[in-house]
Amino acid sequence: MDRNSKCGVPMAAAAPVPSPVPSARPGPMPGQTKWWSVAVLRIAWQKWRTHALGLADQAVVSGVSFATTVLVGHWTSPRELGLYAIGISILISIVAIQDSLIALPYTIQRHLPRGTPTEHAGGSLVQSGLLSALGLIVPSGTALALSVYGAAPELVAMTWALAIVTPFALLRDFGRRYSFAHLQMNRALILDVAVAAIQLVALCWLGWTGRMSSASAYIAIGIACALPGSVWLCLNRSNFVIRTNQLSAAITHGWDLGKWLFAIQITICVQASIPYWLLALIAGPTATGIYAACMSIVLFANPFIIGIGNTLAPKAALALSEGGHPRLCREAAQDLLLLGGAMMLFCLAIFFLGDDVMRLLYSNEEYADHAHTLFVLALALLASALGMPATNALLAMERPQALLGASSLGAGVTVALVWYLMIEGGLPGAAYGFLTGSVTGSLGRWIAFLIFVPRRNACRDDVHQSGFPATEAERPADHHL
Repeated sequence: MDRNSKCGVPMAAAAPVPSPVPSARPGPMPGQTKWWSVAVLRIAWQKWRTHALGLADQAVVSGVSFATTVLVGHWTSPRELGLYAIGISILISIVAIQDSLIALPYTIQRHLPRGTPTEHAGGSLVQSGLLSALGLIVPSGTALALSVYGAAPELVAMTWALAIVTPFALLRDFGRRYSFAHLQMNRALILDVAVAAIQLVALCWLGWTGRMSSASAYIAIGIACALPGSVWLCLNRSNFVIRTNQLSAAITHGWDLGKWLFAIQITICVQASIPYWLLALIAGPTATGIYAACMSIVLFANPFIIGIGNTLAPKAALALSEGGHPRLCREAAQDLLLLGGAMMLFCLAIFFLGDDVMRLLYSNEEYADHAHTLFVLALALLASALGMPATNALLAMERPQALLGASSLGAGVTVALVWYLMIEGGLPGAAYGFLTGSVTGSLGRWIAFLIFVPRRNACRDDVHQSGFPATEAERPADHHL
């Protein structure tokens, strides 16, 4: 029988098996490439989402503030614009008081094991309401006094308008700061976009109908803050629980930290303002104006610094709460790299383009040829930004005394060196004095942080001085007890 047959049935010859041929490694399919790209973008967005939304929010706030000043100046006289500027400086000061005494203490202390989160929030809301009542009473009394003593009608009207606007402006700012504290940057952005849209529409209507004045501009701001602020409060009312028997303790506990933060705010304002005062006293108004023009160019970076800063403080408090001091140190190091890298790029831009921007914005020849001063002031802003991570870490650890000491040292060095170097070197000397004071303050903050942060191998108690329980990595082993 034929070997290729089975049961007498012939079978076809087997086909030869081809030898394996090496083939090229298959590349990713188009769908796979798209999927990986989307995944990378999603990871990057999750990592930088908070910072991006914070920057967008600050851009909206700064932009609408600038646009409001331009619109008031366009449709009114310089006198009305001056009254508006005086009133807005008062309003900004009142908002800064709320930030120092109420909002920032809540951001830092909301993780502490004292009461429930809703009770913490309710206590802060009541404190904001008390400050709003004070912000209504004091300007109203001032307006009555001005009318009795026969002050200018425009000033009296502006003061009355300021009294009406203050509670709503504080409500809007409380909503922003509450959202920042919980890292809900999208909600803060929605709130500020709504305020900006209503405010700009109202101001344009006032200008087109010939009703624009400093008082009417404040009424427009008040309406813009009242409507979105009230909606925000209604939507978030379940997050606030008010315990009347705990209000006194909440106010006292917030004041223990807030009073130091308020003092720190004063030292920062003094350090920023002292070059203007000394220049006006020693060199005259022309040098002061040139310094102000240079600083206006350098402060182009302010929206970035403020926008990032709105996210760094709550992130530092959260890092200490969830991971203890090791995670806080990592958070501070990452923030240092972020701020340092961005501000170095800004300093390079000022070095190459600062004088050209100065000539573009200020056509007078007296503003020309100040590239050196511009670059030194940019370095001063870099130094201040590098101190922000240490500032947030010290606040998270509730070490405001150390922060106040470093801020006071920086302010003192600024006063002394601006005075001395201005006499020796004129306007660049004042810039170098401001730079040295900024470097001193930032170094003082980092030194204080390194002093107060627990050492890696040090034996620690189960509870930090800030009130947070120690993490497993920080809790000593039983045989060390």
